[in-house]
This record gives sequence, C-alpha cells and structure tokens, in this order.
Amino acid sequence: MRRLLVPLLLALLLPGCEGMALHDAELKDSPEAYEAFLSEYPDSEAATRLRARIDKLRFLRAKSAKTSEGMREYISLHPEGKHIDEARKLEDELSFAEAAVLHTPEAYQAYLDSHPDGIWVEKARWSGEQLTYLPKIAIGPLQVEPINMARDPEGPLNGYGVRAELVNNGERTLRVVEMAVEYLNGRGEPVKTDRWWAVAPDLGGFPTPPEMKPPLRPGGTRTFDWSTAEKPSSWADGRFAIKVTKVEFLKKD
Repeated sequence: MRRLLVPLLLALLLPGCEGMALHDAELKDSPEAYEAFLSEYPDSEAATRLRARIDKLRFLRAKSAKTSEGMREYISLHPEGKHIDEARKLEDELSFAEAAVLHTPEAYQAYLDSHPDGIWVEKARWSGEQLTYLPKIAIGPLQVEPINMARDPEGPLNGYGVRAELVNNGERTLRVVEMAVEYLNGRGEPVKTDRWWAVAPDLGGFPTPPEMKPPLRPGGTRTFDWSTAEKPSSWADGRFAIKVTKVEFLKKD
C-alpha cells in the first residue's frame, strides 16, 4: 500500500492531465504503460523514476520467463540497465541449459558460437565432442540368450544375458563407454531402458569386472556383457536393443 501511495501523491502534484495520466500508468505498473506516458510527457518530473521502474519491471519479467530469449530482449532494450550484469550472466546460464536439454552437437555448437567467452564453454565443447564421437563406436551383432542369474548350470533359466562386441573406430582413447539397454515390445518400441558400462575404471558401489577397467584405445575392441531378470509389462521376452549413450575421453589422450 505504501509503495502505491507515494507515487499517487507525487502524481497528484503534477499538472492536471499529466497527473491523471501518470496515475493511470502507476495503476497498470507495466513497462508499456510507463513508456506510453513518457512518449506523451517526455519532460515529466517523474521521468527518471519511471525509467528506473521500467528497467526493473523488464528485468523481473525476463527473469520469471526463465528463457534465454527473454533475457536477451531485456539486454537489447536496456544495454546500460541497472541489472545488466546479472542479466548477461543469467542469459549465459539459460542458453547453456537450453542446449543441454536438446543435447545435440548442433545445440552445443550454437551455444559456443554465440557465447565464445561464456561460463559454460568448456562443458559445451566437451559435451559436443562426446556426442560427435558416439557414431565412431561400432556395435557388433547382439547376442541374447536365456541364462541362470546365479550362473548355476543346473539352475532355472530365470534371466537373459546380452552381449555384443564394440569397436572403437575413432581416434581417441576412451576411459568410459556407457550403454543403454532397451527392452522392446512386439513393435520394436522401447518400454524400459537400463544403463550399464562396457568400459569403466570404477563402478562405485558395484564390483568392477577386471575386463571393464582398461581404457578402450583407437581400433580396440571390448565385449559388452549385461544380464537381467526383469520382465517389464508389454515387453516381448528376449527382445533387446543397445546403443552407446556416453563416452569420456582419457585426459592425457
């Protein structure tokens, strides 16, 4: 109430038509209303205060929109605004976040092109390089067979084993190769996806098979070996597909 009362009192002190116009603009409290007032009364005593209010309202609007486009609009309209430094930082963060949602080489490159000095340049370049490398890992024929999950040759076949040979056809040494295993329905559509690794130095809380630990060098091969006892609904028993979803390069490579 006090915030609205002070501008109202100031408006009443101005000459008739101008005072009423300012009062109407204050009630709407929007950049458009204040700009319309200033276009009609550019020399108003309230001009400096109203331009500061326009700046603040535009920044708050852009901030609440949470899009890089909205933040760029504020920056273009208020290149010397009070909030310009924060706006530039937020625009950078939002632009990278939008690229990360798309998660394509093209999206990361667009961020790099438009933000050569951005905060997220290294991560964008790293992510783009990873995605570009994925097609360089060839996946051999998928082998699926019923297995006993306890590896008991006389036990029931209560799970499936999935195996495939991977070949690193690229020029980088890989310390991590993450795979997605998709359970397919009768139409070949995934109904569930699990993640496992073909190459990993350490699986954290899981025992890491020795054959998984060595980096995968250019031209090298690695067997992806995975098993499951799960049977999600609508899954066509024994139908799987696999693909490479993530790689990490050996730093010294």
